[in-house]
Amino acid sequence: LEERRSELKSARRKAIATRVGIALATIAVLAGIAWVVFFSPVFALSASKVKITGLNEDVAEVEVQDKLAPFIGTPLPRMAMTSVENAVGSVVQIESVKAQRAWPEGLDISVTVRKPIAAIQEGGEFQVIDRDAVVLKTVPEKPEDLILVELNVDSEEQRAQAMNRIATVSAEIPKELSERVDLMIGDALTVELRTNDGRVIKWGDESDSKLKADVVLLLLEQRPAQVYDVSTPSRPVTS
Repeated sequence: LEERRSELKSARRKAIATRVGIALATIAVLAGIAWVVFFSPVFALSASKVKITGLNEDVAEVEVQDKLAPFIGTPLPRMAMTSVENAVGSVVQIESVKAQRAWPEGLDISVTVRKPIAAIQEGGEFQVIDRDAVVLKTVPEKPEDLILVELNVDSEEQRAQAMNRIATVSAEIPKELSERVDLMIGDALTVELRTNDGRVIKWGDESDSKLKADVVLLLLEQRPAQVYDVSTPSRPVTS
């Protein structure tokens, strides 16, 4: 009987030792996998494996690569895509970014570049801006394909709103009218156009812009005046 008890105790010790050994081996394997995935160079980001799409002549690829430099060598599983997107999005000319992991050591980055649509004169230079009034660059002369604008606002929020309003109007008026406009002025609520012969067009807000354009073109031809108010296009006023 004593011999039988001794055998059972020995079997239990062996079973416990086996279970402990299996557990330790499992932990070691999992630790090894974790090290390979999160810390080894196997999944580390390689600069040569970064693919960037959506750029144009306004944004050099090297600018984006510079923003990605702190991430090079970091394993992809440890890399937050929002951090990558925020870094690339800090390039002022870039409007939006989408980043995705490209296993095992790359990134696919798609960007949308801001489109210049207007220029603001500042001293002897011109700031090129997009529809949100973000300054993309400063140049010595106004680009011929951009409209000159003036923003009379008190805050950055109003500045963006005024420029959005101007962009909407500019996109909807026909070429026949846009060719006669030298300056577009925006404030917190309204838009005003100045023609190349010195006349003033009070546009109001951006609503009914196509109708307002039709009314203005008709008035410019049939009713000579200095000021044309088409803020209510069904009841235009001239003076």
